[in-house]
Amino acid sequence: MKLLSLASLFIIAISLILPSSAAPTRRTLSDEEKIAAYIKNAANKASIDPPCFYSGFTEIQRPGENVSHKTYAWTKLEVWQKTHGINCHTISEIVDKAAPGLKPSKEFNWGVVSKAFAETVSGPVYVLLGSEVPMAVWKKEERPALKANGKVTAVEVWELRKDGEIIRTTKTKATM
Repeated sequence: MKLLSLASLFIIAISLILPSSAAPTRRTLSDEEKIAAYIKNAANKASIDPPCFYSGFTEIQRPGENVSHKTYAWTKLEVWQKTHGINCHTISEIVDKAAPGLKPSKEFNWGVVSKAFAETVSGPVYVLLGSEVPMAVWKKEERPALKANGKVTAVEVWELRKDGEIIRTTKTKATM
């Protein structure tokens, strides 16, 4: 019995010392990592540039009404683009191209994807902001990455005003 026990201990000890012959397991990339990889792939540049970013909301006061309505910048993107002749790509559009059919959950980390977008873009950049921009992805990830991105040549910052108009501001890459 002791001989069997010593032999078993020897086999166990050797198996701990010698490397396993099994291939290492690969970690599966998250949806966010897959989309970030799509964004960073130079072959997808045409579907990324020129980019437009958006964030925040404005309490819009309609004439003759005593109540204001919270209007988010993203709800005005299409009108803004058509009215001002801005042809740019949004992060939502890129997510749809990179991961067709993906419906981001509440746990989806927009910061990872948006930061990759802001770090990768080049040339002119368009930004639509509400008058209120809480501590969101724009402030934490996108704006700092755009400011640090040497490939960004110009930034046009537009704002959704309290009267519902969208105007171009005097803000620049340095002052946004």
